Amino acid sequence: MPSTLGINVGTTAVEAIICDDAHRIVSSGGRGYDLISQPGGRVEQDAEELWRATVAAAREALKGAAGDEVKAVSLSTQGGTLILTDAQGVPVRNAISWLDQRAVEQAARMVRKLGHEFFYHKTGLRLFGGLPFLQLLWLQKNEPDTYAKAARFLTVTDFLNLRLTGRAAVDPSNAALSTLFDVVKREWSKDLLSVAGASRERLAEVVESGMPIGTLTKKAAKELGLSTGVVVVSGGLDQCCAAFGAGAFDIDDCLLSCGTAWSLFFTVDRLLFDLAKRLFPGPHVLPDRLGLMTSIPAAGAVLEWFKDNFGTPAEDFFARCDDAASSLPPGSGNLLFFPHFLGATRPTARGAIVGLTLSHDDSAVYRSIMEGIAFEAAWRIQEITSLGARTSRLKMIGGGARSRLWPQIVSDVTGLPVGLPGRSENAALGAALLAAVGVGVFSSPKEAYSGFASREELISPDGESRRRYADLYELYRKTFEAIQAPLKSLAASKL
Repeated sequence: MPSTLGINVGTTAVEAIICDDAHRIVSSGGRGYDLISQPGGRVEQDAEELWRATVAAAREALKGAAGDEVKAVSLSTQGGTLILTDAQGVPVRNAISWLDQRAVEQAARMVRKLGHEFFYHKTGLRLFGGLPFLQLLWLQKNEPDTYAKAARFLTVTDFLNLRLTGRAAVDPSNAALSTLFDVVKREWSKDLLSVAGASRERLAEVVESGMPIGTLTKKAAKELGLSTGVVVVSGGLDQCCAAFGAGAFDIDDCLLSCGTAWSLFFTVDRLLFDLAKRLFPGPHVLPDRLGLMTSIPAAGAVLEWFKDNFGTPAEDFFARCDDAASSLPPGSGNLLFFPHFLGATRPTARGAIVGLTLSHDDSAVYRSIMEGIAFEAAWRIQEITSLGARTSRLKMIGGGARSRLWPQIVSDVTGLPVGLPGRSENAALGAALLAAVGVGVFSSPKEAYSGFASREELISPDGESRRRYADLYELYRKTFEAIQAPLKSLAASKL
């Protein structure tokens, strides 16, 4: 039975799965690793550890499957991590993580020189102190010998593809996170390369997602425990692969990924730009599809904050809170919670809770947190649909999707049905399905996902709750506007 290997190389761990042609996840494996945090906002990783963890996770997955049936492998990866190597692909220093913020001086200089608009309309991203374009400028100033020594400027995907096949190949969605890629022309930007002082020859070859890159080298095949006939298929950015693996690939789909931050990934058919609303357009992993991403910073972290400060260390804490909050009506007893612990579309936004009385308890506050984050999601959706995008359903994955209450609140607030794929390995699955389409196991992305679609749970809006939340949502927005002045003063206060 033909199968494919999908590997998600994340920020702190690798997850590998094997998927067969009967739409089943046969086995899985994983391996974690550490970030290297340093003063000055510096965050690095051992690039060799990324490779070792990839091999270990893949070999663990292969323990539960027949290796000789694996026909192809593809990667889903973190984006925007810079790996400098020599001509043989050996790293010349630690990888600089996408989380790194050391290049603030370079960011300020580039804003003065180019402006946010110029950079945003080429890359779909803002200049903010990290990602490879700025890191290369930082290296030229602070580590000139290392910069000169490097033969290649790679990201995680092309670094690992080089190890797998001998060919440094990157897909467009990951190339975009290098901030050296023109998302409109879908090619390396001559303008940005010129400003960064980097030649095209030091970058990877761009290969469209789902297209074969090559077969495993003898060395890679031996390390992985596979044959040299296994085809490596170009993969994608983890968010794009997760959207595919969750079935959010039609033009009216939106993936709601619920982690420490919540991200909304819209599948669209054209690039949509709006810098003021912090929308980030870019390539998708699927043909004739593009992605549009925005986020709710610290959304998931707010519940962890609630648990750490007002809860107990019990393992079933959130389940018990769900049960208690489920008995409350929409609106949590007329509370409004603003989850802006790390800001919002306005940098001066702060968290707030409005409407507290002596009758409110921890269950009311807990539910109001869920509702506030759902209001923020609805706000983002409304902003994006006003630009011409369509959204008729959400696919919800991550920690929030495991709640028995939150998906229903999201559905009631947004008025949209919410699909729950019920899997944690959506990004790795997306990579495995790309591999399967790339070698002809399935004829199309829709066929590749079809067997998983029938296993989703679907949450539909409740009519009465929807009407109540529609009024509360308008009040939420008005209250947010009303409290901006005092919040701005608090943010600027030196007291």
